[in-house]
Amino acid sequence: MKIYHVLIFFIAINSMHTFSPTLKIQPIISSKKKLKNNPNILSKDSLSTTKILPTKHSILDIKKRLSENDICGLMRDNTLEKLTLTNLKNILLELPDAAIYKNEDDEVFLNLTHGLTAESSKESHDYFDYNAKPLQFYLALLLGGLLTNTDQHFLDLKKSIDIFESLKQEEPDNGSIPFFLAEVKNRAGRNEQEIKSELVDALKSTRFDIFLQPVLQRLLARGMINPSYRAVFNYVMANFKIPSFTPSFKLLKNYIHQYRELSSYQYSFGFNLMKEGMENGHLQEFVFWNALQYHVGYKIFANYLKKFAPNKPMSIPNYKEIIETNPKYISSKTFWNKVFDKNSPCPMMEILYEHNNFRSDISQYLRKKSEEKYD
Repeated sequence: MKIYHVLIFFIAINSMHTFSPTLKIQPIISSKKKLKNNPNILSKDSLSTTKILPTKHSILDIKKRLSENDICGLMRDNTLEKLTLTNLKNILLELPDAAIYKNEDDEVFLNLTHGLTAESSKESHDYFDYNAKPLQFYLALLLGGLLTNTDQHFLDLKKSIDIFESLKQEEPDNGSIPFFLAEVKNRAGRNEQEIKSELVDALKSTRFDIFLQPVLQRLLARGMINPSYRAVFNYVMANFKIPSFTPSFKLLKNYIHQYRELSSYQYSFGFNLMKEGMENGHLQEFVFWNALQYHVGYKIFANYLKKFAPNKPMSIPNYKEIIETNPKYISSKTFWNKVFDKNSPCPMMEILYEHNNFRSDISQYLRKKSEEKYD
């Protein structure tokens, strides 16, 4: 998969160093499992054997080529595609964290990273089954059948509802929780008024957080060492599981059509889903904003205008306009085209220039977010 195709991959998917054990997360349900916070986790090959696992020597050779930034050689001979996802993920996790993450929770970050890239639903479940809000959120999605690329037979709707309702009490302003909870209750056969109540809570919420962007941003920060590690990050990113928006969106549309009084809330709710994209559309899609989430918000916002202001033009761009008119996206696409072009010399100076500009933008954003968090 060429790196610049990652954007399209994620839009389609929904139709689609030693770790500090300072944070002790307790299991949601009594369990003897220990947190996966030890260095041995980095050598665990939990994925299928559809690819031939490289020998230890070849892994060391690839790591050497990555550290020396043999970006054109690695891409042009498809070296990274020969590695398993576990190999690629562990290469990133062995790199040092960016300085701004020194006070962050290692264990939640690691469990989310492994859980969202695990091959099996059972493995994802084991990583999510701890009492931290981001992990509980994805456990509830998994058990409710609303996490992409997971086994739909691995369901426990009652437990999913219980976890979502507990999360809702902790984060009553987070609209993502009742948004997905409504669909789980719908699948569980709950009554119409109960489902409507969840959708009302979602529509009236003040923010929409799926706990994904901070994990990807932290991983990307590790890959900023050079363009080769950045390519490793893109391959890992392309395999992340994400919430399945479509079922909840269809349910919301049906209820808005049935209960007209819900229509007036579409403006603010749609805006909440688009907010990250409107603020960070100039940065890498999926890492700093989610095009699928933005698209759902855009559709909800457009439905509101169609009903209440039919003659008013849509002044907010759709996700394609954000991506395709973004000079940085165009530059990035050109960048990766040059990297992959086997018929021309490796333009290392141009590659380094583009990467340094990219790194500067990312570093500036992450520093700003860190300052806001601890302000």
